[in-house]
Amino acid sequence: MVRPFCVIGFSMLFTLFVLGTDASAKAVGAVLCAALIAFALSLAFRASRRDRTLPTAFAAVALSALLLFAAAARQAKTAAFFDGREMQVRGVLAELPFREDGRYYYVLRLDTANGTRCSEQLRLVTNAPLDLTPADRITCTAETFLLGGGSDEVLEYYRTGGLTVGAYPVGAVTIEPGVRTDLSGRILQLRERLTNALLSALPGDNGALLAAIAFGSDDALPGRVNNAFRAVGVSHILVVSGLHLTVWTMLLFAVFRQLGLRRRLSAAVGIGFVCFFTVLTGGAPSILRAAVMLCMVYAAEFFKRESDAFNAIGLALTGMLAVNPYAARSLSLLLSVFATLGILLCAEPLTKALSRPFSRVSFPAARRLLSALASAVAVTASAGVFTLPVQLWAVGSLSLATLPANLLMLTAGNAAMVLGSLGGALAQVGVLDAPVLFLAGQTARYMIAGAEALCGLPGVLMPIGSDFSKLLLALAFFGAAAVLLLRRPNKRAVQVCAGLLCGVFLVGNIGMSLHTRGVLRLAVASVGDGAGIVLSCRGETVVLGCGGDYFADSEIYAILSKYGATGIDALVLPGGGTHVSSGAVPLGERLPVRTLYYAPELDAETLPVGEEKVPVTRSVLRFADDTLTVAVQAAGAYRYAEILYGGFRAIVSFTPENDFRGDAAALLICAGEMSKNTDAADFSLTVLSTADSADADFPALRSGTVCTTAENGSISVLVYPDGAFEYERM
Repeated sequence: MVRPFCVIGFSMLFTLFVLGTDASAKAVGAVLCAALIAFALSLAFRASRRDRTLPTAFAAVALSALLLFAAAARQAKTAAFFDGREMQVRGVLAELPFREDGRYYYVLRLDTANGTRCSEQLRLVTNAPLDLTPADRITCTAETFLLGGGSDEVLEYYRTGGLTVGAYPVGAVTIEPGVRTDLSGRILQLRERLTNALLSALPGDNGALLAAIAFGSDDALPGRVNNAFRAVGVSHILVVSGLHLTVWTMLLFAVFRQLGLRRRLSAAVGIGFVCFFTVLTGGAPSILRAAVMLCMVYAAEFFKRESDAFNAIGLALTGMLAVNPYAARSLSLLLSVFATLGILLCAEPLTKALSRPFSRVSFPAARRLLSALASAVAVTASAGVFTLPVQLWAVGSLSLATLPANLLMLTAGNAAMVLGSLGGALAQVGVLDAPVLFLAGQTARYMIAGAEALCGLPGVLMPIGSDFSKLLLALAFFGAAAVLLLRRPNKRAVQVCAGLLCGVFLVGNIGMSLHTRGVLRLAVASVGDGAGIVLSCRGETVVLGCGGDYFADSEIYAILSKYGATGIDALVLPGGGTHVSSGAVPLGERLPVRTLYYAPELDAETLPVGEEKVPVTRSVLRFADDTLTVAVQAAGAYRYAEILYGGFRAIVSFTPENDFRGDAAALLICAGEMSKNTDAADFSLTVLSTADSADADFPALRSGTVCTTAENGSISVLVYPDGAFEYERM
């Protein structure tokens, strides 16, 4: 077996991803038994014993199941100790503090909890900022709870990052300043100083972008900038990852060559730098994966051995998943691993194929430029193709501007990282920092302008979350497997097949997107006892209500992303309580709002920034070339909206005081509670946007087709011009 760690790492990744974060003990036990039986059977055959690939893979699957058992036991112990208790906690900062939605967050590494020694991480949430720095220790009485609440998706998000406990301070907070002297604390203090230097010298979007690119501190980055980079497919630039670490190590080796250092000394210094940079930038999964790979490269150089990139990826996965098995469903880790695989497997042959037509160019400078362009295209395409399954699973949309955006911004992103880091470091000593920071700021300005310009193009995001997209991707994989399983596959045939499959997937999804462009896509977001209805038709997007639980804006934003929206054409806030508008401001910070329609009692100054703000009482709004009509009642006791599209009619009730007795429509959507004197039998489908599915269990609803968002999440409705519709869980 040539690559043992590759087999172990990817077997563990696949097993833990499939089992997920909420797998039952029976399911994990069944996988463990099956893996042990398969391991024993594989040893019974001489060929598999000699090759050792199958026994190693089955042993890795069994190890994964054992790790999940251990992680579940650890989680149960943590829950029993922390959930719903008031206790005294003491600890230090594990990450830099950040502010979000008017609250302040401090991730602490605990020393003690109720006098018991503890190494758990805890997220402390306050309404006012604390005078807490990475050099300090904090002690307070806090009410602790488990993060995630009743949502499996939110719980999975926190578990993948190794953070499961939250707390609110309920008593006096004591801060001991300047008592922390450990190495990780010193590095965190340095990161804070470097970040603050950038934000002080370059206030606004430019400094925030540089802080995110250089040091991974993205809490100051406006949501609209983050969304623009995501929409055009270059959000990886904002995350400190293997790309950043590779650029720095290449620069470091160039300096070593100029200084004439020996290769073994250079390798030792390189390992030290990689470890330092990993801690400095927060140790995200993507940077940890790259750090392990580069350390293996340097170690091979030090011991004068050949390194293997695939073994390095496997070793990184093995170590990370052994520490936290739930990290197998981390989006950043999956994107990083699959992008790296794509680059390793396809970038070089694709670069050669793209460079071949330019080999006869007579001018050397032009030939080098075209070769560099071909290499950039090959790397971007390789990473994009291999991350398609991850994007389909987690994002549901694909940026059609990925290729031009990467060509325009990748080099600028590397320059911004280097200039921002140097500028922040020089600012500590006050030497030559001004010109370096000026260049860094101009580079950041160019990147933001480019991302926002590309983001504004129509159709830049293509939805790929449909069953049709999944079928196309599955067929593409089957086709690729069929070609590779040929006894002697022709190299040219493999290349043609790969290009053809990618083209079929892209053209098929574009065709599907154009086909569904003329229908109405309606989604009822799972926002608890609130309202968040998304309408998308002919490239226009309307949001009715934006409130509910703490994650309301995030859920609505996720739906908009799946629909391929890079902005909101109309945001309608009809009043009736915070359950209708609590998430409007954070959503408006993420996505540009063209027109905001709001009830008169709402304060326009506290509402999201929009190109136009229009107060409404009882108005009829038309969208999508007048094919979609939304009639809004936003005054008095009744707060509701009517949706008309072809032969389809839907009613959205924002308050329970609305009375729809005797009214008939295809769809009724109620925020929180059922409207009074209303029978679900009058409607083909009734959807309750509620936090508790038990709210649907009363006689008025038993006579019709009723579902709640609390059961399994958001509900998607596809409406055809003739009035027919179909619905499903998102």
